[in-house]
Amino acid sequence: MHTVKGIVSTNGSAYERLEQVLDYLMGHPTEKEEVWKSARFREAFESYASFAKKPLDGIEEYIETQRVIALILMKIIEDGKVDGSIRKDIPIKEAIITIINAYGTFGNNISLKSAISYLEEDIAIHIQQRMLKEMLLSYLRP
Repeated sequence: MHTVKGIVSTNGSAYERLEQVLDYLMGHPTEKEEVWKSARFREAFESYASFAKKPLDGIEEYIETQRVIALILMKIIEDGKVDGSIRKDIPIKEAIITIINAYGTFGNNISLKSAISYLEEDIAIHIQQRMLKEMLLSYLRP
C-alpha cells in the first residue's frame, strides 16, 4: 500500500499515475512467485470470508485497508478531473475503482490458473495482463 501511495503522490498526469498503479499491481517478472503466493492467499481468504456464517475476527482491518486504498486513489480521480488526462464525460471515480477491481481480480485469477491454463507463449500471463491494462486504460483516454 505504501508503494501505491507513493505512485499516487508523484508528479505526472492522473492517467500516467493510474498506469503506474496497474503496473505495480501486475508485479515485476522477478517477483512472479511472490505475486502468485499473494494472489493465492488473497483468493483463499476472500473465498473463506464470503462463505463464513458470521463476520471473521479482524475483517474490519481488511475492510479498512480496502477503504484506505480507495481514498489514496481519490487523488488520481480528483487530478484526472483537473488535468484533462482522463475523459470528463464518464463518472471518473466509478471508472477508476472498477478498473482497479477488474484488473486485480483478473490478475489473481490468471496467476492462480497459470500452471494449468496458459501454456502457449502468445497467451502468456504477462501478455494478457498488458492487453487488459491497455483495454481498460483506453476507456479513460480523452
